[in-house]
Amino acid sequence: VGPGAYVEYTNQNNQYTGNQIWNSGRAGVTLVYEKNSVVSDNWINGVANTSKTMLHGVGIAITSGGNASNNRGYSSDITIERNRIANISTVVGVSGGIAADINENVFVSPSNRTYRFPNNGASNLKMSNNMIWNYCGGSTLAAIAITPEGTNRLDFVMTGNQVNNNTIYNTSACNMQAVEYGILMDRAQGSVQNNIVALTGTNNPTALRLVGSELKTKLISNHNILWVPNGMTGSLQNLSAQGYKIPSPPVATNLNQWRYLTGMDMN
Repeated sequence: VGPGAYVEYTNQNNQYTGNQIWNSGRAGVTLVYEKNSVVSDNWINGVANTSKTMLHGVGIAITSGGNASNNRGYSSDITIERNRIANISTVVGVSGGIAADINENVFVSPSNRTYRFPNNGASNLKMSNNMIWNYCGGSTLAAIAITPEGTNRLDFVMTGNQVNNNTIYNTSACNMQAVEYGILMDRAQGSVQNNIVALTGTNNPTALRLVGSELKTKLISNHNILWVPNGMTGSLQNLSAQGYKIPSPPVATNLNQWRYLTGMDMN
């Protein structure tokens, strides 16, 4: 048996660049089991998922695949930059520009050693200089979202992520019951800086939604321009190291409240 080692075997070092993708059904570009790849300089216009059973409609998707086994896909070290993404809609699920659904694969070798991929939760996603506008429908709207796959252990945290220099603009949710975020970081540590987020819809949208443990030290949110005249500047949910909800500040309706309650975006 020896060490019974497990190693990664992923699609690697690919480039999806300079494409014009119009009028697709669920996503413009979708990655799964991908590492060290680049999605850049694409113009994705029009994703319309009209199915009532197939979830989500997004411009660029990093997905765990959603298969029935616990050996689901994961991706890491992906660069998504300088893409234009517009006019996205779905009937059910998430509607938005860039959605990363990160899974952790866990294997126990015959010699009883545990392997976790990506190693130490290092998703290392870089999303920068993208322009995203006009996304609607579904139950949740998010221009940029990094979230764990739903069946992961509660204390799984994704590290090394950068969401910087993006421009986000949305006017209407197309579903007044939908929850809308500009940038959603759920158990995703790293950096959210130099973004412009303008959400002008009347469904009470929130510019920043941050969820996780040790947010004040493990997630930097600064130098963002946040304009939500009919909604909330930011929402922060603290989690314990084990992944359970713990007392958190109320939702901030303006920038001064956000700064006072969280200490974030002081510039």
